[in-house]
Amino acid sequence: MKQIAIFESRGPSVGLLETATSVSELSETFNLKIDSWVESGLGLQSGFNVLLSSGVAVHAEDCLERPELGVSFYIDGNALISQTVEVIAQECILAFNLVGKVLWQQSSNNVSGT
Repeated sequence: MKQIAIFESRGPSVGLLETATSVSELSETFNLKIDSWVESGLGLQSGFNVLLSSGVAVHAEDCLERPELGVSFYIDGNALISQTVEVIAQECILAFNLVGKVLWQQSSNNVSGT
């Protein structure tokens, strides 16, 4: 896993999973730089972007004003052309040691290929 500066989505962004952790906890564990911004309707957000070993770019973010929501992970929908959402989610879960911390995970039944 390698940190990248920009998450470029050439297609629709797809929610991958949500976890019972925080961006700051993941940042500290994996030595990742956190970016912060204000999102209309949600307030202050923080997050980071990484490239998984498979080459899939992942954007992770949390809402600092609503920490109970945990961290949401997103991918470029075009990544689903070559891999299933379950395979990418599993890679993300293992890369961030999130086993047992996943609150919600996307399923192929809910995502159509791009």
